[in-house]
Amino acid sequence: MIEWLKRQLREKRRWREHKRLVAALPYDYQTAYRAIEQYIWNSGYLDGGLPALYSIRELFEEHAADGHAVLDVIGDDVAAFVNEVLAASGSSTWLGKKGDQLNSQLHDQLGDPNAR
Repeated sequence: MIEWLKRQLREKRRWREHKRLVAALPYDYQTAYRAIEQYIWNSGYLDGGLPALYSIRELFEEHAADGHAVLDVIGDDVAAFVNEVLAASGSSTWLGKKGDQLNSQLHDQLGDPNAR
């Protein structure tokens, strides 16, 4: 229990630092980040999409420092950009998890030799 609490406190400190760094980004990057954050949270990612959000913030910091416009970084299809980052970060949705469980359960029950 104590280790869990320590881990939670570390993550909370990390999140606060992350949000402080987001607030230091130029306005257009902050606006894009907030929209992306909302999209991820509403998409039902089990880990809240935190690895992806951290990666996006780091990417934004780099490109903002180089003077690039945020839309040049994320492109016209923002959802596709976010989905690619989420896939690369290994984040999974509740629905994806339940689908994997269903597949595994059914294959196990039917004795499928290719069961996961």
